Amino acid sequence: MSDDPEPWMESIDPDRSTPGQYVLNGKDRKYCVDGESQGSLKKSELRSRIKNDRLQELPQRFQDLFDDLALVEYSDDEFLSDAEKENIWLEVLDVETHASTIRGYDIPHPTTNPDEDKYRFGVGLGTILREMNSIDTLSSTETDLVWGFIIGLCAHPSEAHRQEAEKVENLVSNLNEEIKSRFRVIQTETAVRSELKESANNAREKLLEILNEEGVDTDHVPLDVFPSIMSQLPDDKEDLREKIVDAINLNKLNKTHKLSNAVKSDGQNILEDHFRGDEAQAIINELWLVSKTSDNDAVQPQNINSMSSRNTGMKLINQYKSTEMHDDSVHFPVIEEANTGYRLTSYGKLVSYCFFENNGDCNWIEQFHLFHTGKQFPGRVDDLSDQKESMVEKALAEIDITEI
Repeated sequence: MSDDPEPWMESIDPDRSTPGQYVLNGKDRKYCVDGESQGSLKKSELRSRIKNDRLQELPQRFQDLFDDLALVEYSDDEFLSDAEKENIWLEVLDVETHASTIRGYDIPHPTTNPDEDKYRFGVGLGTILREMNSIDTLSSTETDLVWGFIIGLCAHPSEAHRQEAEKVENLVSNLNEEIKSRFRVIQTETAVRSELKESANNAREKLLEILNEEGVDTDHVPLDVFPSIMSQLPDDKEDLREKIVDAINLNKLNKTHKLSNAVKSDGQNILEDHFRGDEAQAIINELWLVSKTSDNDAVQPQNINSMSSRNTGMKLINQYKSTEMHDDSVHFPVIEEANTGYRLTSYGKLVSYCFFENNGDCNWIEQFHLFHTGKQFPGRVDDLSDQKESMVEKALAEIDITEI
């Protein structure tokens, strides 16, 4: 250690007693995951704290890292042996960088590379710097940043400039080889993905052709069609047909396909239907929420809070209670009268579940009892929850699906 301190040391706070205020604590991290209030802290308070007390302190976070490591290096004390430094370095390389999570990129890690951990750490470091700086990868090369990183790794004293130049040249040469290797991999993977996508599309078309020819008028394949599944299916169309007819309950699929289409159409009508200030969606959603929390789920008209006017609200209720009065609204009654009140039919509950809790997705209905008992089939996705099984079963028992 020199008697004369380095100039940069004058800016170091010797009384620093509360380091780490810039670290996201448990509540901050949970808010980033679920976006909800945490305990007594409101969302606005959490956002403000993360922005002002955490992210605004990122420069200080880096400064502390540089200061601490420089001070340890500057000290006469040898805090760590070479072996201990190596162990810590290996642990640093093993930290989770979350690179794919942050950017959403599929960046392959070379499994045969003996320095895979260094590569993975480098990808993570480049990713967070890129995120901080909002680097436009289409226009920016960030030459100075990368060059500074190379010099930091390779710099020698000026009298050893030849060794430095040789080290940098070797590094750049190796980088050129890595660039060629990466783009060969990308081109190969792109070609494979394109071929697999085309193969999957062809398999779906063949499956749909067979289903349509067997009397199921569907444009949706109720199976997972991906490479490992396709290899288990016969290439010959007639062999595939035989396998489908043997395993899939085509009669049931025909019914659930019609049911799925009816639910999809009726749910969309409900979302769009209104009359003089009252909306069908709000009324039916209220009845759906009641049905989830009460065994006696009939609601008297005066207790339906989503009706602004009893007259207009009752018009909508009557409209969805009978398909005879307004046969253009729904295929089957969604609401029924019970105990001087109103509640959803089993069909109405199925429609409500799909549109109020499942983002309008109705395709899963076709998975109900899709396969004959004991029959196996590649790509089968009929593992429905008890709730879904029950809803479809009750809806089919309530209505005559052959009417449509």
